[in-house]
Amino acid sequence: MFRHLALAVAAVVAEPKRCTISVSWFRGQTRPRRHRNHVSRVMRRDASSSPSTTRRPSRSPQSSTSRQVDMVLTWIRRCAPALVIVSIGACSAPSAPTQTQPFAVVQISVVGAASYAGACPVTLHFPLTLKLHLPQAGTYTYAYLWERSDGSKSSPMTGAPSLTGSAAVFPVDMNVSETPYTLTISDTSTGWVKAVAVEPNNIASAQASFSVTCTGNPQGG
Repeated sequence: MFRHLALAVAAVVAEPKRCTISVSWFRGQTRPRRHRNHVSRVMRRDASSSPSTTRRPSRSPQSSTSRQVDMVLTWIRRCAPALVIVSIGACSAPSAPTQTQPFAVVQISVVGAASYAGACPVTLHFPLTLKLHLPQAGTYTYAYLWERSDGSKSSPMTGAPSLTGSAAVFPVDMNVSETPYTLTISDTSTGWVKAVAVEPNNIASAQASFSVTCTGNPQGG
């Protein structure tokens, strides 16, 4: 009976689906000052010390039942705190719905051209790589443009990668290589170029520097 009572107390204190409930019998805790064995000994002692002629009044079944109920209530009041300890381990708050990161350009990088010295004009190439975050299968569109150290900007260019696959492989990060940016230099100069994503989000690459030193005759001359 006591075991079922302890489990019932534990079930009331905490929600079993979200809390870890452990009901333990701690023998080292404060023991009840009175228990059944002690009461039995007292009753036997009283019986042995009483005159043999004394007869105890008979109890009706209803009186016996009431006494049992009183004993159970007394046991709950005195013994339950010492015998039953309900430990609720790390009750977690309701978890918020998982937020899925939308499609985005998460990184954009440009490889700088090596320093050049020689005949001019010369054409420099700047490879471009974009790292895209794809939340699910489908076709996505992004846009980017080029900026130079002299303040000029190119017109926006677009890309539309398409990716298929099962839901188990998403979300994924995907690298996309675009056509390198070309820059024709006719005179000795230094500068930089960079790529800037403008759709679906704004993110820029680091500046890719270049250095050109024109010497000798022009190319093709």
